[in-house]
Amino acid sequence: IDPGAGTAPISIALNAVREITDTGKVDATATWTEWLGPRLAKGEFHNSGFVVEKDGITTDLGMKGTNITANDTMDGAIKLTYLLRDSKGVQITVRSRGIGDTRELYVVEDSGSGIYIGRILGNKTTMLVSEKYPATISRTGERTLEFRAEGASLVATVNGTFTVSAHDTTLTKGPSSFV
Repeated sequence: IDPGAGTAPISIALNAVREITDTGKVDATATWTEWLGPRLAKGEFHNSGFVVEKDGITTDLGMKGTNITANDTMDGAIKLTYLLRDSKGVQITVRSRGIGDTRELYVVEDSGSGIYIGRILGNKTTMLVSEKYPATISRTGERTLEFRAEGASLVATVNGTFTVSAHDTTLTKGPSSFV
């Protein structure tokens, strides 16, 4: 989350993770598991670079994120509901491994005006797909971003209506996070 100078932060109101079956596939009939609410109830995110707000958290730090899934996660879906308040965007990463210059991951980023799915391998980013939003999706306001990684399929959906997808076999497992 990188709001830039003089802009308001993003408010993250809901994080949800869908269960993965023992077959390694996302169970489309499973309900979403609320991730953020229970952590807020336990007092997490206080004094950690995030600010707890009504029904969510916010930050104005350039790259402040937190892992959501286990390190050995292969397939899964992450859904994030957030409020863009004239910021630079929000990201969900999946299948992340390494740190610094050796970091590898898939990322979906909502820039406010469009969405992209990319692969980061060390200091090289490869754009897998990028699309501008139609006029029906406003630059700011609340939206929900879902990012699915199932096998080689990477699918991002905004507000349940706007979808981009890519296929890539480079990365097979790793934790997911929101940034």
